[in-house]
Amino acid sequence: MNKNYFIGALIFLAITLLIWGIGIPATLIFNQLGYSSNVFITFIEFNGIGFVALAISIILFIKNSDK
Repeated sequence: MNKNYFIGALIFLAITLLIWGIGIPATLIFNQLGYSSNVFITFIEFNGIGFVALAISIILFIKNSDK
């Protein structure tokens, strides 16, 4: 069991939760208020970044369990 993989996985999982929990609602609120989407990261870009971070954390968890 490699501690570095586990810590890395937790960090990317936290990034995922921050993006989906704070970033996406904030983006939707700004868009509802009439702010331009090109100033802020759009909903789709946030979702893509969230999925990438989630995938990295899953890969790191699997690598951690192999040891």
